[in-house]
Amino acid sequence: MRMIALAACGLALAFSTPVAAQGIQGLGILALDPVDEGNTVLTITGKASVTREPDVASFTAGVTTVAPTAEQALRENAATMQKLVAAARRQGIAESDIRTSEISISPVFEVETYDSYSQGWKDATAAAAEGADPAAEAVAAAVDAAAAVGSPSKPKTPRITGYQANNAVSIRQRKLDDFGGTIDALVAAGANNVAGPSFRLEDSTEAENEARTKAIADARSRAELYAAAAGMTVKRIIMIDEGRTSSLSSGYDESYGFAMAETYDVYTPSPVLKGDLTIGASVGVMFELAPR
Repeated sequence: MRMIALAACGLALAFSTPVAAQGIQGLGILALDPVDEGNTVLTITGKASVTREPDVASFTAGVTTVAPTAEQALRENAATMQKLVAAARRQGIAESDIRTSEISISPVFEVETYDSYSQGWKDATAAAAEGADPAAEAVAAAVDAAAAVGSPSKPKTPRITGYQANNAVSIRQRKLDDFGGTIDALVAAGANNVAGPSFRLEDSTEAENEARTKAIADARSRAELYAAAAGMTVKRIIMIDEGRTSSLSSGYDESYGFAMAETYDVYTPSPVLKGDLTIGASVGVMFELAPR
């Protein structure tokens, strides 16, 4: 059996000489139905996408507290977090949509460095100003001070100056029109760390299935185009590879989810732009083509 494989623009063509009882080899597929004598195999990746408005958003809100002792930092942090969670509930966030995502406490260090050159220059300049020979003595003293210390910048042993407590919750916001008001309420309750949002569909099954159906239609349409150009017809589908299906992304850069707001005398909630989601499907389809 002799085979020639051609690949271009996301498609592959394989021509085989007659042996109807044998399968096609070398296409990276474990098992294939044999094609009829004189027929051709065409593989295409069909692609399609649909858009939907998101119906749920996820974000994190938390509190960072610094205090002289670990106990005090944790205690103050817990008190503020209680207010934050209470504010989320008052905004209509269900208990099941609030989940702790982080609790941590760590020391805060202060590392001092001795800058020998700058300090030596300051000392030398001060000495020269008190007495005597301005320029030469000042420079010499600065160089001597730097050499005595060794390196230009020498770190001292770090010391603990306090403790930092962090506590954060992940929140699902289902009423997207209230999103800005929720953020403002949490910040007013004491949140000083807010990140997100990530928009999505609560149930994307219907949208994914629509994208899959369109991806199959795209593959068949292109197969018919290539077959007609080659003087052949599409006989049947040999295989569908659904392993490449489904990707979901927003239609804009999510890093700009929290828009900047101008300042007004009258209070307005923080604007949050949800945009549209793009749900895509990519499916590999293998066709058998027959001569006209």
